[in-house]
Amino acid sequence: MGSTFLNFNHTGHSIPVSAIIPLKIYMNAIIGVRRFGALVSLIQGYERKNVIEIAKAWVLAGFRVVPLRGNEKTGQLEPAIRWGPLKEKDLSLGEVEELFKSAQGVAVVVGKPSGVVGLDIDSPEKFDRFYPLEKAKQNAGILVESKTPGHLHLYFGYEEKFGRYVSLRGEHGFELKSGGTLMTVFSVIPGQNYKLRKVEGLKPLQEDLKKKLLDLVSTSRWTFKKGKRELGSPFRKFWKGGKKLQDIPQKRGSPGSGGDVVLFLSMMTNTPLLMWG
Repeated sequence: MGSTFLNFNHTGHSIPVSAIIPLKIYMNAIIGVRRFGALVSLIQGYERKNVIEIAKAWVLAGFRVVPLRGNEKTGQLEPAIRWGPLKEKDLSLGEVEELFKSAQGVAVVVGKPSGVVGLDIDSPEKFDRFYPLEKAKQNAGILVESKTPGHLHLYFGYEEKFGRYVSLRGEHGFELKSGGTLMTVFSVIPGQNYKLRKVEGLKPLQEDLKKKLLDLVSTSRWTFKKGKRELGSPFRKFWKGGKKLQDIPQKRGSPGSGGDVVLFLSMMTNTPLLMWG
């Protein structure tokens, strides 16, 4: 039996009808429809899943992931391994099983490595004065509720103009997370649950929010880029050229308050990396 063809008169080409289904699957993969399926399936009961299952879902969704463990002294999550190489590595599912077999949490690398920009909202009230919170939530492609009630992580598609981390927590109640830093997406530690509330792919930042962010980024005193301190950072006296790893708390805060910021100086790249719980 011969194949049935569809003709494209404007091009003079034709394809068999039998190719339409696999072509559709291929196109869905290109535009990112299928890559989020594993995450979508985990929305219900996300906080009750196991670490490896969650890590695999984020990897299948195109994210670079890092295993976390709880610090016995502070109770806060921190990287379980030297994670610098993971910023540039697409893990296989087998590698995920090995790296996360004793992990207590999962973080994603935000910025160019995962093709995503994050908004880590610690004060919904302050953020809402800066930009309507409900509008931001509606337009975010992925939304995770943080360990502290009311705190949110919003994810948007990556843009080079937002390629660095900026802290706007004091005045506006949030951090713009990018530049190869981390955002926690899952934890099995009691009292530090994260809940996946929405998965619709990665959407671009809406234009009005983008403009507001650009205005702040251009004037912010709290940015780090290409391993160098910019604009009067308070870490001046701690800068040692990255010759050894240092954990330097900027500010003490109660667990879950978002008040602990730690500067990690990478031994390999001399690049400052901002970490938080």
